[in-house]
Amino acid sequence: MATYEYTPTDWETGQVISEELLDHIEDGIANAYTGLNEIAGSIVNTEATSSSSGLMSATDKVKLDSLDPNGEANVQANWLEADSTSDSYINNKPDLSIYTTEARVAEMINAAIPSVADNTVYPNS
Repeated sequence: MATYEYTPTDWETGQVISEELLDHIEDGIANAYTGLNEIAGSIVNTEATSSSSGLMSATDKVKLDSLDPNGEANVQANWLEADSTSDSYINNKPDLSIYTTEARVAEMINAAIPSVADNTVYPNS
């Protein structure tokens, strides 16, 4: 059987398609349709269960089934929460203790408020 390739530029306006060429086109369409049906027939469309995969893996099915159907309510984060199992616990908080020592607070105050004892005038910055 000969192989025929057809593109829109192969045809001219008013050109007559012979019965033989039309048969080849029909055969090609029929073969493609048969091939698609074979592929579609080989696809198993079963639902996943917690023990067997289907449209999703069994692991995903177990995870999905464990979700609250109403979703999880918004949680208010609590900076002071120390219990890491609490929903309001904030993980990976920066350590701010270096900024709250008495010496550091005094240093920040002194840096922010210039001394007026020497009568020096400081421009606004």
